[in-house]
Amino acid sequence: MRDDRARRLFFCQRESVETFIYLLELAIPGRLNTSGFSNFQVDPDNVSKLLKGEKPDFESLVDSSFFPRLVDFPIDDDMIPLRRLGCKMATGSGKTIVMAMLIAWAFCNRGQNQQSTQFPSAVLICAPNLTVRKRLSVLKPEDPDNYYDAFEIVPPKYRAYMSKGKVLVSNWHKFAPKSEHVEDGKSYRVVDKGKETTDAFTLDRLGELADHMPILVLNDEGHHCWRPRPAATEIEKTEIDKSIKAIEKELNKDEKAVRKDAAEEARVWLAGLDKINNCGMLGHEESGSPKPGILACIDLSATPFYLGNSGYPEGSPFPWLVSDFGLVDAIECGITKVPRLPVGDDSGDTDDAGRPDPKYFRLWEKIKDECQASEKIRNTPKPE
Repeated sequence: MRDDRARRLFFCQRESVETFIYLLELAIPGRLNTSGFSNFQVDPDNVSKLLKGEKPDFESLVDSSFFPRLVDFPIDDDMIPLRRLGCKMATGSGKTIVMAMLIAWAFCNRGQNQQSTQFPSAVLICAPNLTVRKRLSVLKPEDPDNYYDAFEIVPPKYRAYMSKGKVLVSNWHKFAPKSEHVEDGKSYRVVDKGKETTDAFTLDRLGELADHMPILVLNDEGHHCWRPRPAATEIEKTEIDKSIKAIEKELNKDEKAVRKDAAEEARVWLAGLDKINNCGMLGHEESGSPKPGILACIDLSATPFYLGNSGYPEGSPFPWLVSDFGLVDAIECGITKVPRLPVGDDSGDTDDAGRPDPKYFRLWEKIKDECQASEKIRNTPKPE
């Protein structure tokens, strides 16, 4: 990256993308020895353990039950695990630019090595809602406002490689199973197409991206995409259920509804990724096991933590986080503005103790009180 760039990149953005590239290009493929170094904080043996979901032998590891890994196991043991890498970045520190740099790395390297599947030629970007999906259109190389040109991410001599790659921006809602009785958008009682197979699901949801597998998946706001904690024994299952019920007992009706919707969103989102990863369209490895359809799934979020109804302790970080740039770091670096608390307003309101109580001090409560019925779902304000 040139130092005289008109729009310089934040160091946290470069640090995040360099971490992903190191893992995807050297560590995960087992090519650390090609780096010229011999001593690593995470050596090849531990990288292998992380990819298998086994406990690494890190000296700093205290909790024996919750340890880092780079894989997310489906509930079905017969399915290929999903390889996941997580990036924690404070809101406003530029997650979209990190995604743009990752796509540029993939497409430019694939352009130079067209026969290699190590560098994906297609990227699926999953968004939590329509608003975010529209904002992410800047990651399409053909978009007139694309970030590759706006931030000078791709040198002119490599720009042609970007048009050879495919980027699809989709909502998680697209992963919902289709009715067996629907044909051309209409439901018929006499139509019964049966359950969608994984390859039919993949072809329908990915379109032309299915011809470019294995693909790279980028989960924007990846904290929406989590899997409930599995129980190894009936005793452990009982303890997890008790923990979830204890948390839900403290919630009101609306909060319970929000948690229920979040769990359903996570279930549909991950079920869709599992189907794509296990579509079997790439044939089989030499060992006989099918090749995964997803090279890696990268989660980007400011809050990559489990909810209480996941079965994990509420606020536990996703175990596949490899890059961390939190809000405090962003504030100290001047990337994110310092939060300011209102201490007074023209209303002159005071609380029970006689202290000033400006309405914007409790902004969210004020918004909820003034929301119209059309702006709510189950008595909870819509996200937008």
